[in-house]
Amino acid sequence: MIRRFNYTGRFKLERRRIQIRLIPENNKPPSFSANIDLNGLNLPETARVYIEAYDKNSYMRFGYGSVAHIAEPPVSDRILSELQSTDAISFRIKVVDESGKHGKILAIADRIVTRRQDEKPVSRENLLYVRYADIGDEIWNLDLSDFRPVLQLNNRIEGIGEMARNEPFFFSLVYPAVVKLILIQILIVDEHEFDEIDTEDWRNLWLKFINDLPSLSVRYNPDLVSLPDAKLEWIEDEAVPAFCKSQQVLTRFIQSQESPR
Repeated sequence: MIRRFNYTGRFKLERRRIQIRLIPENNKPPSFSANIDLNGLNLPETARVYIEAYDKNSYMRFGYGSVAHIAEPPVSDRILSELQSTDAISFRIKVVDESGKHGKILAIADRIVTRRQDEKPVSRENLLYVRYADIGDEIWNLDLSDFRPVLQLNNRIEGIGEMARNEPFFFSLVYPAVVKLILIQILIVDEHEFDEIDTEDWRNLWLKFINDLPSLSVRYNPDLVSLPDAKLEWIEDEAVPAFCKSQQVLTRFIQSQESPR
């Protein structure tokens, strides 16, 4: 077991204490609303609370009052107008002691799940985010440079978002490849150590998602599958076929070819 030392003294806020909803606006950037529960954490009442919204290349910060008096700004001051893209937005919460010369972060929660105002709460973090971008002559690619996988779709193709959501042809050809690339990144490139208890790390969520597939005959076990060749074999022979079977990929593809266009 790897021992982790906390030299900063700050601690992680549990995600169950935070709920953030994206609020879509017609032809405008979305806004958001947040509920933050800091009760019982023994934080200084005067410590300031901030919410930071960010995507890959941009960032906005919003003051949310203090620990003793959390105050949501008016909606006009919660518009995400300075983010370059709101397709794959993330949030973090910081509690900062500003009593000294330099502010000290006392508590933090990062990579907060967001959902649209009209969506029901979900218990599992989104596994795959989608971003629309000009990616040249590619139809899609997978951006693994961030802390989570993002499926990038070419924004020069009209209706590609609808195609990705509802077109069986697209699903059948793209998503199995996406699953394979993500698992290669997790197990072979990152050499990630699977921790089923830790749900903060997107890589654990993905491995748990695959291990929970009913059609998977061999669950991923790091004690049994440790070498790169064995990992690749598990990905190609067990994980991806199980994903395809559970999602009826072949049936979807055949039906898409038989349907009138």
